[in-house]
Amino acid sequence: MDYQQQLTQLIEQQTDPELQLRLSALAPLLLATAEALGQYHFYVPTSTAGDWVVTTYRREDESKRVLEVFSRRQMASDRCQSATETVTAIGAIELILSLLVEDLDSVVAYRSDDNTGRELTKTGLITRIQAFTNQSSGLFA
Repeated sequence: MDYQQQLTQLIEQQTDPELQLRLSALAPLLLATAEALGQYHFYVPTSTAGDWVVTTYRREDESKRVLEVFSRRQMASDRCQSATETVTAIGAIELILSLLVEDLDSVVAYRSDDNTGRELTKTGLITRIQAFTNQSSGLFA
């Protein structure tokens, strides 16, 4: 099964019609990103609160990269406190996530396990997205 078929299957599996529509609209971007990054796999589940998680598996070594965005309500939840295996994700994943999140103001923190234990604030996330789009605008044009 090629990447396009996997993405189509992912979209069809979503029970939220709005999410299906948004992922369909983003399909060309997701495919272009996957090609540019060596075929990442994107898994986009949502909760009833509408929170987004993008999980990617890199084909070469199957190492797991997880990017989680927590709403303000979730920041105090057990789920937020028990988040594990999170690693710094590259700018393209952040860009995709920014497109999935309705409003960047709802982004409180980007959790990364970069051996510092620090959280990247909303401003830091926006800065990373802007830096990536300025450097790689051709990829997403």
